Amino acid sequence: TFIGAVFSPDSEQIYYSVNENLEPNKPAISTLYKVPVLGGASREILRDIDSPAAISPDESGLAFIRRHRESQETALVLADIEGRSERNLAIRQPENGFTSSGVSWSPDGKFLSATVFQRENNRTSVQVVVVNAETGEQKVVSHENWISAGQTIWLKDGSGVLVVAYGAKSPSLNDELWVVSYPDGKARFVASGINARYGISLNAESNSLVAVKSSK
Repeated sequence: TFIGAVFSPDSEQIYYSVNENLEPNKPAISTLYKVPVLGGASREILRDIDSPAAISPDESGLAFIRRHRESQETALVLADIEGRSERNLAIRQPENGFTSSGVSWSPDGKFLSATVFQRENNRTSVQVVVVNAETGEQKVVSHENWISAGQTIWLKDGSGVLVVAYGAKSPSLNDELWVVSYPDGKARFVASGINARYGISLNAESNSLVAVKSSK
C-alpha cells in the first residue's frame, strides 16, 4: 500500500512511502524510497515511517510522522535527505497524537505544520499544529469543531496553512477545504465535498489546487 509520494524540490526525484510485508508472519512495516523521475532503480532511504515524507525547502532534510507501537506515542521526526541522523523533534501522547496525514514545511523552513487529535470524554477533535523546526515548540493554531482533518500545506508566502477537514455540521460528512492563517489562527472555509483525504498540493503562486479525490 502506497502512503505518500512527493517530488523533490528540484523535480528530479520522487520520494514515496510503501507499507509492505518484508518478512513472513511479521507485521508490515512502512519504508521510504526514492526513484529518479526519468526512471531507474528505487533506493531505500529509511524504514518505520507512518506518513508521507516532506522535504525541506533547502532539500537538506526530511520530516515525517512515526508511531511507536508499544507506547502508542507519535513523533514528528527529522532526518537528513538520505534518511540518516534521525531525531525526534516533537512527541505527543496517545490521547493527543499526530495524525498519519504527514507534515508540511513552511516556505522559509522554520516551521512544520501537521494535524493532531485530542480524545476526551469519548469525543475526538482535530486541529492544526505548527511546530518550530529548531526547538520543537508546538502551537495549536486552529480552534474549529472538526472531527477529522488530514493533510496540511503552507501557502507560498507563509501567511497560512491549507487543511482538509470536516466537522459534525459538514454536509454528508464530506471533506472540506479550509485556510488557517498564521500566526493568528483564523480559519476560513474555502470549499466542500472535495473528499481529498489522500492528498492536496498547491502551485507556485498558491492560486491553484490539485487534490486526490476519494469516491469511497
